[in-house]
Amino acid sequence: MSLSRLVNLLSDGHFHSGESMAQHLGLSRTAVWKYVQELRSMGVDVFSVSGKGYKLPEGIELLSESHICEQLTKAYPNLYSLQVYQSIASTNQALQAIPLSKKFHFCLSEYQSMGRGRQGKSWHSPFARNIYLSVKTRFSKSAKELSGLSVAVGVMIASLLESIGVSSVGLKWPNDLKIGKAKLGGILVELTRPQDSEVVIGIGINWSMPSLSDVGQDWCNLSPMLPQINRNQMVVNLCSALISGLRQFDDEGLTPFLTQWPRYDCLLQKQVNVIRGQRVTTGMAKGIDKTGAILIEVDGTVQPFYGGEISLRVIDDVTG
Repeated sequence: MSLSRLVNLLSDGHFHSGESMAQHLGLSRTAVWKYVQELRSMGVDVFSVSGKGYKLPEGIELLSESHICEQLTKAYPNLYSLQVYQSIASTNQALQAIPLSKKFHFCLSEYQSMGRGRQGKSWHSPFARNIYLSVKTRFSKSAKELSGLSVAVGVMIASLLESIGVSSVGLKWPNDLKIGKAKLGGILVELTRPQDSEVVIGIGINWSMPSLSDVGQDWCNLSPMLPQINRNQMVVNLCSALISGLRQFDDEGLTPFLTQWPRYDCLLQKQVNVIRGQRVTTGMAKGIDKTGAILIEVDGTVQPFYGGEISLRVIDDVTG
């Protein structure tokens, strides 16, 4: 694919003339220009200077499928499959159409044209700046027993981040990863085949997203917190944590993750609005129950609220 080759050529951060790029790629200069425009439409800031050519303001680290697989296979041989794409609609959507041949099937992409969060919200997905990762797996449990899976996955990732040196890690029920009040990423769990307890779990993490990105809330990048780790190694870490954690969830259920949840709970003892369509319920967050439902004290009575179509907003906290 010429776009992939163009990105690899520009990933060194140096100027390349349109003529040299055309020769290297076996394209016309017009075709090179069109591919550059396509990259820009994906959120890549490609500089063009007359007499010098094209360059990226800083080099891009592309994901290496071979490197990631080499590292994962050392610990988990024959347990997973993995593909890295340059551009797809969404990693979750791609996995839904692929038959499960291993216990875990991972999908990553440098860019998503239709990245999604909870409740159908779009997920900002600039090219090669973040981590867009999904995993498909099948559990031995019934679909009903998977209700707290989003909570468990959040704990898996929060624990990983803390173990490699990230401080102030938090989880906003049911699926937001936070550093302090800033959003670092999100989790999307979709039950694709309830009869087989087959699930696709999508994870998006801000890695080095440009500061001008219009996200609409406070957010932060992970890479400045981990100067010793590159994006490929972070993907290896995430896949390893998911394989280990999801196997534990299949064996032991939500229980071992419930004990860790209070450590990361961003909402505990905070006044929140529970939003269900046009209906808003106000109360104090009191943690979660054994199924992963959030507990809200309303007028002196503690009530469980389940994921689905509800949203939570901390009162007097514009970052929500």
